Amino acid sequence: MSQTQEKEEDPTLDQLIHGCIQAFDNEGQVRDPELVRMFLMMHPWYLPSAQLAARLLRIYQQSSGEESRSLRVKTCHLVR
Repeated sequence: MSQTQEKEEDPTLDQLIHGCIQAFDNEGQVRDPELVRMFLMMHPWYLPSAQLAARLLRIYQQSSGEESRSLRVKTCHLVR
């Protein structure tokens, strides 16, 4: 009997960071508190805080286009 199983891939670090940013709305309310809490608690296992801060700063600085203001606001909510 042959059964095809689709392997669910783990998210990349960048996907996790962007997921945490998108977990906030523009007013700072968290839509997915479990994701944000778990990521912030566990990130030192695979990324030093200084590197996380540098990535968030880079995301903030490089945001452009129509969604840049929203992305920047949400990034600030994650940092605070």
